[in-house]
Amino acid sequence: MLSIFSNEHMKARAAVRHVLIDPDSAKFSALRSVEADAARYVCGAVNARDKSGQSIDAAFVYTVAVDFARIDDDGRITQLRSGFRPCPTENDKVAQQKPALSPGMLSVAQTVQKVAPQAGTSTVSGLTTRAPAAGATASGGTMEQQLRELGARTVPPQSANGAQANLPGERGTGKESEWRADQPPVAWPKFPPDHPLARSTRKRSPSEALALANGVEERWNQAKLSGNVAMRPLSEEIKEACRAMLGIDPTDSEYRKAWATFVHLQDIDRDVAMK
Repeated sequence: MLSIFSNEHMKARAAVRHVLIDPDSAKFSALRSVEADAARYVCGAVNARDKSGQSIDAAFVYTVAVDFARIDDDGRITQLRSGFRPCPTENDKVAQQKPALSPGMLSVAQTVQKVAPQAGTSTVSGLTTRAPAAGATASGGTMEQQLRELGARTVPPQSANGAQANLPGERGTGKESEWRADQPPVAWPKFPPDHPLARSTRKRSPSEALALANGVEERWNQAKLSGNVAMRPLSEEIKEACRAMLGIDPTDSEYRKAWATFVHLQDIDRDVAMK
């Protein structure tokens, strides 16, 4: 029993450090394992430094099944902001040593881990924000729904081997020709490593990223109105604005606007390439 908790706590610390601005400054306290709605969590507190070097205390909740931590810091000590839900401890008992997932869902989780071991933050960040469904049980509860959703987002249909990679009602990224500005997918599209949009870019806040993209759009519109070709943004400037959009978390309130801007920028880039 102690070894199970110790392993979960170790993974929780690693997941929290992964999203911190200064992971080496992290100091943990009050770690505890919790079970709720057939899912296992590690709740606790972390003290870490922000960009200015100031130490800040924040609560965190680590979801064991998806290996992801959410920190209640309002973006002060983390690289990426994600919706935070308090530790589910009010009416829950401390985790017991029993399976948190049914065998079928454990198979889904293992398939996802094998096929997409490096699933990005933007893919899993929305999984633990939903409230538990009424009447959820250990065989069909909230966490199992989340694992199916993770599989739908990250596992290619040809690799899922029956793990329900494409479920009815799940809107994936689809082909580029099918992207619509008014229908944002559940997560950003994934690009191969050699794709221009897969290159790394500096971290920007959602408002900074949108400001950059809006500036590129404005230059394009002015060039069209004036007929001045010199005013057109370069293809690389457009791609940099697209990369900035990809840094906005799908759970952020600006995501819908960011997706519409991203699709428009892709259209502009194609027009630039043709002229």
